[in-house]
Amino acid sequence: MISSNEKLLAAAGHLGYLAALPIVLPLIIYVWQRDKSQFVAEQTKQAILLHLVSLVLGVLAFGVTFFTFGLGAMVVVPAALLYGLVTVVLTVYAVIQVGDGKHYRYPIIGGLLDGF
Repeated sequence: MISSNEKLLAAAGHLGYLAALPIVLPLIIYVWQRDKSQFVAEQTKQAILLHLVSLVLGVLAFGVTFFTFGLGAMVVVPAALLYGLVTVVLTVYAVIQVGDGKHYRYPIIGGLLDGF
């Protein structure tokens, strides 16, 4: 059975994205809890992966905008806004799921952690 403390820590890992502490907060929780709770470790790894994907996409978006002398912004800005909205919705959904003690994997990228 997953304890309320484990649920809280797993949810906090996902909330790092919304609390302006991406990568850092879930990484701290992961290092602290990886040997104590498989549930918390799995969920914080999911959160870290989402945050890393967001960082990479942000760098790519900046590069496209920069190297097209701003013209790429016509595509990048709407795409970034849509990605941001989807990410916020998925993060809130993840928090609700882990708050109920359910394992959550982010769509598309969640399976990348199989075996890690």
